[in-house]
Amino acid sequence: MIITKTLHIFSTNKEADTYNSLKFNNVKNPVHTFISEDKIHRKKKIIEIDKENPQKELSKFDLITLEMFDKYCKAPQILELKEGCKVMLLKNHNFAKGLINGSCGIVRKIEENAVLVKFDNGIEESITKNTFEYYREGELVSSRDQYPLRLAYGITIHKSQGMTLDELVVDCNRIFECGQAYVALSRIKTIDGLYLRSFNPNKVVVNEEVINFYDSLKNKI
Repeated sequence: MIITKTLHIFSTNKEADTYNSLKFNNVKNPVHTFISEDKIHRKKKIIEIDKENPQKELSKFDLITLEMFDKYCKAPQILELKEGCKVMLLKNHNFAKGLINGSCGIVRKIEENAVLVKFDNGIEESITKNTFEYYREGELVSSRDQYPLRLAYGITIHKSQGMTLDELVVDCNRIFECGQAYVALSRIKTIDGLYLRSFNPNKVVVNEEVINFYDSLKNKI
């Protein structure tokens, strides 16, 4: 059984991107593209990244910083949305309304400076741009202003970290790292909302260092 309306978690970017594109293309409304505003934070200077020429004024170290930030930042540099597409919140927005990191909904309207989303809990909320920050050794080194949204058809295990979900499809086909299965499976609130595809027990691999650590604790008891 394939659950088509539920968020799918994949182990690779390629799988997630392919699934998102497939579902997004089925929404027959105009595409709205939002390019993030990225900055490099030096000790005495803040550099706004030129969207037309991202490498302008940047040192090799700056470029490495941007590459790492882009890898770990949940907010995409280029965000494409359509009215009617399914999206997910990437930050806690309003605890009282139940709008937290991982909350999903449908884009109802794209306004000039906000995106109106009707979330699965029935709440309609205008979402504005947020700032995402990247720190190295406790120091702010780069930031990104972008809507805290992404398509909610498919996502990678890595990008799902920190999320809490009511319903989830986990594709285990290409799990390749220790702990990936745990991260994916632990996103769900209850087992009733969990669906597995291509499950292989051999893919559930534990880091040897973790095993040794717990063995050492047992020996001390």
